[in-house]
Amino acid sequence: MKQTPQIIMHEIAEYLDELNAKGRVKRNPRNEKGYAKIQQIRRGCDVWFHHLLDDRLIIDLMISEAARRDHNEAADKSISVFKFNYKENVESWQHALDGRNYERYFVDVSRFSLDNLKKVTDQIRERFSKI
Repeated sequence: MKQTPQIIMHEIAEYLDELNAKGRVKRNPRNEKGYAKIQQIRRGCDVWFHHLLDDRLIIDLMISEAARRDHNEAADKSISVFKFNYKENVESWQHALDGRNYERYFVDVSRFSLDNLKKVTDQIRERFSKI
């Protein structure tokens, strides 16, 4: 069976225990086809898995203004860890999130297999839990 972005998103959300109460992928239809939180570093400083409207799958780090203000050191360390692990593939990302201003960094993981993505999410949880 072909692993479409929709199937992969559902499998990852299920793996992360991030499906909604109806067993579906959480989503905001005007922004993305699905999302799941991989790791919360501090409130407002999180690593996410997103299925974008253009069918790309990305892993991204989002840092709110409040998290930057209240946990500046953790925010800086999170960016360093994220950039270190993904090196030259990290890009800045804009996401229409209710007009809130977030620092955002992402890496495109659309070509990764489901098994590889599960390993990556485990590594993220391990690395970012130490911050």
